[in-house]
Amino acid sequence: MSHTPHPGDAHRHLAAEVPAPTPRDPSVAAGAGAPPVDRAARTNPPVAVLSTTPDGTRAALLAARHAGHTRAVLFVPRAAMSPTSMADTVEDYRALAHEAGVTVSVHVCICRRPDDIAQLLGAGDATVVLGGARRRWWPTRAQRLARRLAKHGHRVVFADVRADTESGEDHTI
Repeated sequence: MSHTPHPGDAHRHLAAEVPAPTPRDPSVAAGAGAPPVDRAARTNPPVAVLSTTPDGTRAALLAARHAGHTRAVLFVPRAAMSPTSMADTVEDYRALAHEAGVTVSVHVCICRRPDDIAQLLGAGDATVVLGGARRRWWPTRAQRLARRLAKHGHRVVFADVRADTESGEDHTI
């Protein structure tokens, strides 16, 4: 999936891998040669994970797995990137997701700000998981991003890197 930028677009989206197939529509009558209904994909849709820092991304992937999501679309915002470094980045994030037990489709997004990814998520119906350090009085960059995504109408789950995400210590914003 690739996004062709229009003049004035704030970002470009480069897909490192074809995303997981969408669930099949069960309302379509199964005829000869029709593909079977993918019930597992319908009951466990992929969740969007937004990369922040390596520790934050690891916490977000673990929180997604703990919430029962075994598939995720991992968005990696970058200001600029060469094709060689993009391939290395994709492999690094796949390895990180494999350690967390989540199957990912990695999407490297060339954008000015991480907030630009909100446009790729579409209308506010996506569940977005991101992680980072949590501070009480002065929000971190990841916390501020989570709040901005929530203002766009997305359901945001913030995974604190200092919390034990295996025990479910993540917070919905």
